[in-house]
Amino acid sequence: MHEMQRRREFFDMHEDENEDTDDGKPNPYQVLGVAQSATLEEIEQAFRRLSTLFHPDKHPLHKQESELIFTKISKAYEVLKNPTNRQLYDMDKDRALVLGQEIAVRGVSKVEEIRAEYERLKRRRIQQYLQMRTNAKGVVVAAVDASALFDNSVAVEAHQRARQRQQEQQQQKRQARGKRTDAAEDERDTEETAERQQTKRRQQLTVDMHDDELEARGMSFSLEDIAIAALSIQQSIECPVSDKNVVTFSGQLGVRNGNGSGSVLASLRHQISNLAWGEVEVGAGSGGQLTVRGLRHINKHLYFVGMATVQQLNAGRYALGYSGTVAQTLGAHTTGFLTLGGGIHSAINSTISRTTENSQFTGIMQFGLNQTILGLTYVHNLTDSSRFRIAGKAGSNGVLIEYGADRKVAKNTRIGMSLTIGIPMGIVFKLKITRVAQQYVLPITLSHDVLPAPAVFGTVVPLALYSLFHMFVMLPHRAREAQRKLDQLREENAEKIALAKREAKVAIDLMREAVERKIAIEAERAGLIIIKALYGRVKEPQSRRETSEFVIDVTLPLQSHVKDSELHLHEGSKANMLGFYDPCIGETKHLYISYKFKELMHEVLIPDEEPLSIPKRSHLLPMRR
Repeated sequence: MHEMQRRREFFDMHEDENEDTDDGKPNPYQVLGVAQSATLEEIEQAFRRLSTLFHPDKHPLHKQESELIFTKISKAYEVLKNPTNRQLYDMDKDRALVLGQEIAVRGVSKVEEIRAEYERLKRRRIQQYLQMRTNAKGVVVAAVDASALFDNSVAVEAHQRARQRQQEQQQQKRQARGKRTDAAEDERDTEETAERQQTKRRQQLTVDMHDDELEARGMSFSLEDIAIAALSIQQSIECPVSDKNVVTFSGQLGVRNGNGSGSVLASLRHQISNLAWGEVEVGAGSGGQLTVRGLRHINKHLYFVGMATVQQLNAGRYALGYSGTVAQTLGAHTTGFLTLGGGIHSAINSTISRTTENSQFTGIMQFGLNQTILGLTYVHNLTDSSRFRIAGKAGSNGVLIEYGADRKVAKNTRIGMSLTIGIPMGIVFKLKITRVAQQYVLPITLSHDVLPAPAVFGTVVPLALYSLFHMFVMLPHRAREAQRKLDQLREENAEKIALAKREAKVAIDLMREAVERKIAIEAERAGLIIIKALYGRVKEPQSRRETSEFVIDVTLPLQSHVKDSELHLHEGSKANMLGFYDPCIGETKHLYISYKFKELMHEVLIPDEEPLSIPKRSHLLPMRR
């Protein structure tokens, strides 16, 4: 059970990471044991303390080992003592230092100039990356009509069509047999034939009675009557042609009830400034189309979007449509939109949207010549990977309510299911799969009328199927994938882990004598003494009893950081501290400390990244009798 939990934690930790997020280099703040906000004086004090402890002259018998640790300390100090290098490191870690060296060669010296040059080079790298990608987006929709499952009239019609086909086939067989049979054979087999015909009549009578009963109940249907009613495919690609211009090509194909349609579009968007852009789009398909769009930020809380469209209709006629939208920030989480349209877009629309960390609410009110709508939508984030959605809409064309949920099942994949109940559309179940920028939508019409049976079926059956799929397919797959990644990560970093383990052992051996003196001083004053400290896979109580492959003893390294009966550990992974290393790379780690203060036992367990200050009264263990 614990192994499965660790695999899930590993999968959750790494499923959103890019391949080059971690360069594996030591954190200079953790090496020196200072906070990222530490002053230069605090950095110098930490360097002097560690230099005194690990200087090669202090360890003549272990000169080579101490030089290894002292070099690590010196490099960390060189990074943090220089304000320029420190700022660059804080911006982009060790990559910034390499970039800083490149900038220094070019003669840029001031911090402001270095920052500006760094940002410019960073933007150039991003732009080069964007130019290589097309940002392809696509939507595939396959609408299925399965109303024969629940609609009585459809089921009866389907059954009648099936019976008619069966009768036609039987008639053709009889005609074929009649041609092959001569008169002599008919006379000899008259009695046999009469008996067979009588048997067939009895069987047909039984079948007809059974079919009539099924027709009366509306339960007869054929899988042939469940078919794709409509199919559409949309695809678009972006082609950046310069820093400020992007060309987009898109196309759409659709088939409904045997009638096909399609269109192609091409647009050019120009970034006029940081506050405005304009776009021109032309299209061809069922008539030509020309659209002009633009956006302008008035201030940081207000912007305007405008659009005008000219569309070619039949018989050489043209239609004009135009609209304008004003968006205003109404609060920290709330935005209001007001849209006024004319021509083919004639309507007035008011929308308010409120987005918080765990929810999103949208309300819409629209009045127009073609349609009047009042709608509400609420989305709630159940977890980091799943969310629930409910929506309602009422208007001149009907009423509907929709509810559903979606869940992230892989790094770039989401699966969503929803049920829509409305008049006059009926009941529609929708399955939606999103993979990166590609969407696959499967709306299934369960009934053209609002009936309880398809509503219950469309809610319960998909949930049950998804639960079984998640339990017996997704969870085992994720466990196998997490274990595979863990094994691969350990194999790739085996040499690095072995080196870090040797460095940690050397550091502990070199600090042992000094730490023992510090323990004696703390014991005299009844101060802070670390009894046992374990780092790694120590979340479960049974893992704190002794060290293992995934748990290391860090008692001495922590005692070395004790000063005036206090220990302060700063935010960030403890794996970079002297005497530490990562024993379970890629997994969630914890730090367990059992310590004595004022002759009383204390205990604390913290996640790897959290800061810690001890002693604390909340860590005090109850007295044992």
